[in-house]
Amino acid sequence: MSEQPQGRVRRGSLRRRVDLTLVLAVVLPVVAAVALVLTRPDGWTQKVQRPTAATLTSQTLVCPSGMRGTDSVGVTGLRSGSGGSGSVTVTGASGSSVRLAAGKVSDVRARPGGVVLSATGASAPGLVAGRGSTGPLAATDCAPPSADQWFTGLGAGPAHNSTLELTNPNDGSAVLDVEVLGRNGVANVSRLRGIAVPGHASRTFDLNKIIPRLDALAIHTTVVRGQVAVAVRDRSGQLIGHSGSEEWLPPQAKPSSRSLLLGIPHGGEAHTLTVANGGADQVTATVKLVTPDSVLAPAHAPSVSLPPGTVRTMDLQKILDTKVAGTAFGIEVDATGPVAVGLRSIVHGDLAITSPGASISTPSALVLPAGRGVASKRVAIAGATHVGAVTVVSRTASGRVLASKRVAVQPQQGTDVGIPAAARVVELRPERTAVTASVLLSGRGVAVVPFRALVTQARMPAVAPGLR
Repeated sequence: MSEQPQGRVRRGSLRRRVDLTLVLAVVLPVVAAVALVLTRPDGWTQKVQRPTAATLTSQTLVCPSGMRGTDSVGVTGLRSGSGGSGSVTVTGASGSSVRLAAGKVSDVRARPGGVVLSATGASAPGLVAGRGSTGPLAATDCAPPSADQWFTGLGAGPAHNSTLELTNPNDGSAVLDVEVLGRNGVANVSRLRGIAVPGHASRTFDLNKIIPRLDALAIHTTVVRGQVAVAVRDRSGQLIGHSGSEEWLPPQAKPSSRSLLLGIPHGGEAHTLTVANGGADQVTATVKLVTPDSVLAPAHAPSVSLPPGTVRTMDLQKILDTKVAGTAFGIEVDATGPVAVGLRSIVHGDLAITSPGASISTPSALVLPAGRGVASKRVAIAGATHVGAVTVVSRTASGRVLASKRVAVQPQQGTDVGIPAAARVVELRPERTAVTASVLLSGRGVAVVPFRALVTQARMPAVAPGLR
């Protein structure tokens, strides 16, 4: 066997070493890059975890300042919920606390100003309170502080003016921003930016003195720090020769492309719908009527186009005076984008305000005024998301059942349920569906109070480790 030349062997070994080095230089970076892409440490995300339900141990409700006439504040616990008996601490009343029994109304001897109700333990879940006046008739629900709300249909002129009432129920200072929208767009109102509300204090702002103008307004309130309860007192007919009328203006949680305003008073001298577009796109809004049989768009249904950040009004007097509106108990506002809405009605000289109600799928309740000034009470229900049923239960202040009626509901239809005028508590129990509902009160004036979703459980956020 012949021997291989030594030089050829060295060249072959060198070639193999060069090939191996080249392979490692090319392959290793590629492998590392592929591994980096597959692992993506910079793209790691924590799995979304929903909050968990826990027992509600404390709750605070705020009632706005009282109106003229016989003023009353009542508080109760939702009987069908988890509310129980206990003590409720009261700030802004002659007594420091009231006893609470589920299903029964405890009256609070309130001063004319705002009232803060604080419950702990078994009395916290399902806490319900309301403030009302019967000379002339006015009513409102006492609600917990909200961080973000809309109020639509305010005024800042001599014949139509609104006052903001800000209440801080806690020890520390709170800060609030108020954005004002008008016909010509967002108004620059420096006095309503960065409003500081001291602990356990209230501040009021008269819009006629801050931003006097004649067009209709809408406001968007945002709490920057702490907690603030916002209430709006609306006034009408303050010119010479008019006695004037006042009513609380209920808030709207957020703008929506479909809004239900239930509890429309029949008759009256004026019905004005205010629509606000807080978005960045132009929006068109159209009005429909809500009847027991359907939600319909009558001939020549009014509509309006709104540029971004503007407010427009529609006169609904003609459409609500038509024959087809005889059975209607609400209106639906459909828009091509989210809008905030509110309806102001003048009925025999008294102001009534109808605002969109919340969609409710769990039991809810309202505390209502009673007395000689209240002649009629009706519950308007619509906006069912599925075929289901709703039970309406009315009680006296002592908890005795006056009436109970179960009605079937389905999408695109509604119902109107009469309840005894003596009822102090009206409870709504939806089954297999969510609905929107309001109570229409009439007598020495007219008032509309929408139902809201009650707070019966605490929501505990999920906590997990993350990357920095």
